[in-house]
Amino acid sequence: MTSLHSTDLTELARQFFARERSINETAAEYSREDLCAFSKEMSAEMEALVRDMTPAQVGYRLPGKPSGWDASGDEAEFDVSQIVTHVAVSVTFYWFGIARGLGHPRPRFARAPMGATVTGRTGSVLGRGGWSGVPGSELATLLHDNMHGFMEYIESLPNEMLQTKTVYEGYGELTVNGWLLLLAAHFDLHLKQLKEMQAQNDFPTQ
Repeated sequence: MTSLHSTDLTELARQFFARERSINETAAEYSREDLCAFSKEMSAEMEALVRDMTPAQVGYRLPGKPSGWDASGDEAEFDVSQIVTHVAVSVTFYWFGIARGLGHPRPRFARAPMGATVTGRTGSVLGRGGWSGVPGSELATLLHDNMHGFMEYIESLPNEMLQTKTVYEGYGELTVNGWLLLLAAHFDLHLKQLKEMQAQNDFPTQ
């Protein structure tokens, strides 16, 4: 099996957006265990990155306007809080999609805190929206809890269910590994975005 650590997931995501490559065929190159382990690693790294951030840091956003191949490019304008909540909610979105297709109980989506601004374009292929103003510790907890529940569910599925295809609007039917590969690419994309933000000269020191 191929290792995700040796895969250019940013390029892979671009190819998926451009319909140049089949998600299911590509996902078949990876094991469920590798896909889960990679996303757990990315999630833990994102949690650690934001857990102790100050309000000024979680409110930071990159200057300028987004550009490039990502049709949901408004995500490039998200602040830190919006990015992490966007990723956390997308975890539940993937879980919901798989469970619905397999006839299993569906998870509940977390709701934005009272007073939080919700942003993002609808129809984003990797999830939608984000919430501003969420403290770093709450961002880490939300992401951890959503990932823990999802991974428990995925790891409980018998092998014969992994090839069952469930509908993902915009991409048609995906295998379980197809959903997991999109999740891995999503984590990779936004973790790199957070690191780029932290590296900016004007990123708050406290």
